[in-house]
Amino acid sequence: MIKKKHLSGSLVPDRCFLIIFHKVEKFMGNTC
Repeated sequence: MIKKKHLSGSLVPDRCFLIIFHKVEKFMGNTC
């Protein structure tokens, strides 16, 4: 969340971060 705010200055990095975060969240959900 802190990284998201830090990258909010640029749109593209923010989108890439959201995509990576979504994949990690999905992976964590499948593991649990």
